[in-house]
Amino acid sequence: MSEEIKVTENQSTEPVKRARITTVCLESNVFNISFVNNLYSALYRNAITIKDLRRKFGTNVNDDLSAYMSFLEMCGDRVPYKEDVYFLVACLLIESESPNNAGKERKYVSFESLLRRLYDVTNSTDRKICNFLNTDYSNKSLFIPQFVHLARRAVKEMYSSERLDYVRLINDLCFWDAEEHLVRKRWARTIVLNIPEKEKVFEPENEEVFER
Repeated sequence: MSEEIKVTENQSTEPVKRARITTVCLESNVFNISFVNNLYSALYRNAITIKDLRRKFGTNVNDDLSAYMSFLEMCGDRVPYKEDVYFLVACLLIESESPNNAGKERKYVSFESLLRRLYDVTNSTDRKICNFLNTDYSNKSLFIPQFVHLARRAVKEMYSSERLDYVRLINDLCFWDAEEHLVRKRWARTIVLNIPEKEKVFEPENEEVFER
């Protein structure tokens, strides 16, 4: 397991500056994969906890205690440092995925690759994507509505043989505001130039336990 980066309120962003943005995240990669697997498992079983997370995409993690408690069940043994990012992605998965996909082999696709399919179609959409990339996650009142709008359009661009790489999305959103905007620049290269990533990211260390 890769070493986790422990973050406190008084800690600087120096660990993020030293880290390779494509392989290091605030939580361990195994935790993130387990979190997403827990969501899929609950969705496919139509667990009662999933009902509290439906129609919550884009809402604040503190707005609904029932939804928050259901979210905590997906986390397992601890609460992630950036719980608002995990809650956002969890609600996107619940809204976008279908229990009918259980057991289907599907190819993982990145969020920015889906935005590429929306890009260069209309000037209006191009401006929205550009404005989104220029918005800091810390400005949540602006970032969240933009993300929700684009996400709902982007998931419609997925083929039936694809699934969104939620683990990668979690990591990217956690580092969205990192110095030098490395994540946003990578997204821009994919969206504008259609340059695919050459290396696999966020591979589980134990594929027998954490299947992706």
